Amino acid sequence: MSPEKTDTARLIFTEEFTEELADIVEMKGWCGLGMVELPNGTRFDVLFIEPTRLQSDLESHLRSGRVCVAEPGMIVIPKVTRDYMDAAVQELYKSGYFNSLKSI
Repeated sequence: MSPEKTDTARLIFTEEFTEELADIVEMKGWCGLGMVELPNGTRFDVLFIEPTRLQSDLESHLRSGRVCVAEPGMIVIPKVTRDYMDAAVQELYKSGYFNSLKSI
């Protein structure tokens, strides 16, 4: 049985997003296990990160001589929770964000 077609994007994970995993990614402040699937079946890798973690990563990179932090499909959200991740995907889909990304 194939998934039901919708007119919205769908956040999927490369592993089961259990309550335990939700707690881990929220504590770490980032999640690189997500993919966005558009209604036409096109998929994009995404990375969710919260501002505090991003700042920490940038400071670490600067100390090691690098000048930036960049990840394909990086989405900054206030807190790495399933609700924020889902809301961000829908907001970005509606705004056309995924139209400029390279699909996988």
